[in-house]
Amino acid sequence: KVQPASFLTSSSFCFFLFFVFVLAVSLNIASMDLIVYPNQNYNIDHKDEEETYEKIEEKMAELKSKTQNGEMVESLYVVLLIEVFKQPHILLIQPHPKYSILPGGDLEEGESIEDGVRRYLRTTFSIEDEDVLESFNILDTMCNWYRPNYEQPTYPYVPPHCTKPKEHLSVVLLQMPQSCSFVVAKNCHIRAVPLIDVFDNKDSFGSLIASLPAIISKYNMVFAEE
Repeated sequence: KVQPASFLTSSSFCFFLFFVFVLAVSLNIASMDLIVYPNQNYNIDHKDEEETYEKIEEKMAELKSKTQNGEMVESLYVVLLIEVFKQPHILLIQPHPKYSILPGGDLEEGESIEDGVRRYLRTTFSIEDEDVLESFNILDTMCNWYRPNYEQPTYPYVPPHCTKPKEHLSVVLLQMPQSCSFVVAKNCHIRAVPLIDVFDNKDSFGSLIASLPAIISKYNMVFAEE
């Protein structure tokens, strides 16, 4: 006698549970709150020192020297958002009038992302207070990009012709504190750029930064009153 097919076999039941788990995780990420505070909550001062910004040729030469033994360089970049006229703006560093970059740089050998964020906040924004440093929370790793060669282009995947990328770029989203002060080098210009101007604008900001507004849309953005 042929028995009726069971609705869930053991293997299909496991798959069903896995599907429910993935769906729950996806919904949790999609509903992650990102609190965005107004621009007037933050103060930017300048110190007498100047920051040295590498040209692309210099960066590629340094990258080549760091990967002589076949190792991949780990880099970290942070996304900081503020609100201006109820519109989200991303903070970018402008080392030259013609282009802007995400705050960040190379991780030191063996350095974690958490430690790298704290070191960067100290060295670039002169934030030394431990309570303020703790208030910059890493909400999520937004994306991972890779540099396959000693050239400027990076990709959100490892190209098929590349056996090992030269650089791995981790982009993390930081929850800004309610208020704080930044002290930066006198030649460090910080721009607050509307996401609407960044979206898909590869010519002005490059592929990585231009892709960020689409990724940010998965978070539940909440504009704080003050």
